[in-house]
Amino acid sequence: MTGIVVVGGGLGGLRTVESLRRLGYAGAITLIGDERLAPYDRPPLSKQLLDRDRLREPPFLCEPAACAAMCELVLGRRAAGLDAAGKAVLLDDGTEVPYTSAVLATGTSPRTLPLLDGLSHTVRTYDDAVRLRDAVLRHERLAVVGAGFMGCEIASAAAAAGTPVTLIETAPTPLYGALGAAVGAHVRDLHAADGVDVRCGVSVAEVRHDAAGPHLVLSDATTVDATVVAACVGVRPAVDWLATSGIALGDGIVCDGFGETSARDVYAVGDAAAWRYPGSDVPVRVEHWTTTTAQALAVARNLLAARDERQPLDPLHYFWSDQCGAKLQCFGLPRPGDEVEARAGADGRSLLAAYGDGRRTTAVLGIGRPKQVLQLRARLAAGAPFAEAAGAVRELAAA
Repeated sequence: MTGIVVVGGGLGGLRTVESLRRLGYAGAITLIGDERLAPYDRPPLSKQLLDRDRLREPPFLCEPAACAAMCELVLGRRAAGLDAAGKAVLLDDGTEVPYTSAVLATGTSPRTLPLLDGLSHTVRTYDDAVRLRDAVLRHERLAVVGAGFMGCEIASAAAAAGTPVTLIETAPTPLYGALGAAVGAHVRDLHAADGVDVRCGVSVAEVRHDAAGPHLVLSDATTVDATVVAACVGVRPAVDWLATSGIALGDGIVCDGFGETSARDVYAVGDAAAWRYPGSDVPVRVEHWTTTTAQALAVARNLLAARDERQPLDPLHYFWSDQCGAKLQCFGLPRPGDEVEARAGADGRSLLAAYGDGRRTTAVLGIGRPKQVLQLRARLAAGAPFAEAAGAVRELAAA
């Protein structure tokens, strides 16, 4: 019997299944995942990497038995193609899974550096995280290449466990592309204060082997021990399997405001999905946990509604990151070229910031200031001009 087929065994896939059941859908649901594990949460893989009390088992999003009760689980199978005309998902073992509607939630795949092939670890799966953790505990040192969110979180977790860590980034600061120079410089200083050896504005030029083991030779001619290396150089949407499907692809799976792809009755959620939000000129791919959850609920509602009764999604995007003993929280979407008003607190570690395009506020951020960032969030949600949000940052940071 055909029904709704969800491709992707992560957060987006499970939240779609849960939302469908919560909204009263009683039909067949099949969840396809490329790992043999029931859906689990991925953020803890980097945030809690070396916490000895965590990651003893996968951080399941719900008990595997409860998950199996909600849907038919097809685990350890990778989606290899999609026949939009025939309404079927093709698996890597040649099996075809028919659908009446499909939801694509395949997420992303880590980028790699060819220079580090065979030497470095990436962290996408629970098994990846366990292998990296065991290597760090065995060798008691770590080099992290790439100071985005995952790289910073892994470096922070290792430093908190007493492991010597070198964090290497080609940009001027950590998180430069995501949050800009001012906030990135503050994050750099937090990591340095916690004992991380932060190297910015440099790249890995060579891997050299000697009697002491492998070393990374950086573009400034300095070297870093490379006994254990984590490569955290970004991700790409996992959409290669859709190359011959006819579904429109860009920076991810192109969706309209309802989450539907260019193929009728095929929707997409999560890190691989680029949605067209109200007021957006182009589809936007957002790699945030809360956005994925909101998309899953919106798609479930739209799948169960008449086509002319579907509702677009207009979320207030939110993400967080645990680093250096503090929680970084951001509401909205900072953009390259935004103006930034950033002020550190009196303790020197906390921070508040507002981003704007000259007129409107595009995002607000706090590090270690949960109450104050919620006050800034209210201004963002109310459509406050950037000048007003910037003034609030100065006032609240001084309090």
